[in-house]
Amino acid sequence: MGHLERFVTSEEGAAAIEYALIAGILSVVVLVGFLVLTDELGGLYDRSASDVGEAVDGAGGGP
Repeated sequence: MGHLERFVTSEEGAAAIEYALIAGILSVVVLVGFLVLTDELGGLYDRSASDVGEAVDGAGGGP
């Protein structure tokens, strides 16, 4: 059996490839989740800062 034929029919690397695909998909899911969470937290921070600024201005504590 030639080297190329053994390489093509070998199943030893299949598990490594499957684990690499799982790791790749998982990393994409984590990245997308992080991006969505970052946007949500940024909006929450902006709203909170606005609310605090309005409360300070309304209480007469502003410049």
